Amino acid sequence: MASPSDDTGSTLHIVSSAEESTTREFVDEPALAARLGVSRSTLQSWRYAGRGPRFIKLGRLVRYRSTDVDAFLQANTRGKVA
Repeated sequence: MASPSDDTGSTLHIVSSAEESTTREFVDEPALAARLGVSRSTLQSWRYAGRGPRFIKLGRLVRYRSTDVDAFLQANTRGKVA
């Protein structure tokens, strides 16, 4: 099936809701480091030591599921319960 084109003749990529939810489901290492306020090397150390959020390794790529990051944060939340 051919992709639709705009007036300039370039191909448009239509993102399905399944594709969109998949790209939002995974977080790469630099984005997670920024979100947590730690360095990439800290994330790498955590992975090596078996700490930190669960991760997926695809070849050389490391990705984190958003749900695993949320679970990690929840499990490491400290303080008094109201």
